[in-house]
Amino acid sequence: MRKIAAGRWASAAILRDGTAWTWGSNTTGLLGHGDKTSRWTPALVATLRFPIVPCRAGAQRDAVRVVHALSIGWGHSLFVVSSGAERSLFVCGRDRAGRLGLGDLRSQPTPTHLPIFNSSGGVVDVSHAAAGEEHSIVVSASGDAYGYGSCKALPAGRRGDFTESDVTVPTLLAGISDHFVVHAAAGSTRSVLLTAAGVALALSTRWSALRRNVPFGAPLDHVLRERHGVAPVALGGRRAVAVACDQFCELVKTADGAATAISDQGRRVSALEPAARLQRRQPSPIGMAAAPS
Repeated sequence: MRKIAAGRWASAAILRDGTAWTWGSNTTGLLGHGDKTSRWTPALVATLRFPIVPCRAGAQRDAVRVVHALSIGWGHSLFVVSSGAERSLFVCGRDRAGRLGLGDLRSQPTPTHLPIFNSSGGVVDVSHAAAGEEHSIVVSASGDAYGYGSCKALPAGRRGDFTESDVTVPTLLAGISDHFVVHAAAGSTRSVLLTAAGVALALSTRWSALRRNVPFGAPLDHVLRERHGVAPVALGGRRAVAVACDQFCELVKTADGAATAISDQGRRVSALEPAARLQRRQPSPIGMAAAPS
């Protein structure tokens, strides 16, 4: 087994042969089997793989799709697939708020190819994808990041201004042109990016800004101007090597092996503060005791 992923209602895995297997609740069609029947044991996502045709002398063999990465969200799934040198994105599930990126808001129980275009009109080579609750983040091999879905989870449009409407097609995220993004994690209304330089970038939206430490009665335009966008997570000079995100907090692992978390929901994060309900508006180290030998 090469990789595993878990969403709110389902799980998935990539085997060493590049096949994708999914299981769990399938009421939204996110398992990718062309139906909405739940499966409680791993089942092959057959449409993501071409059949292997035996070669005869001088004949060509059909290309076999290989799944390199996958992500399971609340009601949709993303698969990074290749059938040659380039990698592309396949999506399936219920298209709520445009989170499939197909532009038509129609659900797709079968993995469907989603082409992503750069500013020059060329097709983007996809390296990673992250599925959140109602949004998706896609990372290209050239270090760019694209977002689409609910406006509650997307900080900016192509021009860098906050969008009040959902984004139904992949759109280049503004504010990261100076960074080479290699990985992304998506939660409910929050996301975090990881760059090749070891910087963790938190995406701040109007929705998350209103939940942060904003003075009561502050004008909304002040909140948007000051809080939305992309900002590095303060790590005290340490290098980030991995990121994760869920509904209420972001997690960053640094090169020294430490884990740092930030939560602005007022919810208790057990690894941070097991006995108190404290908001964590600044990154906080997580203490973990070593497992007994």
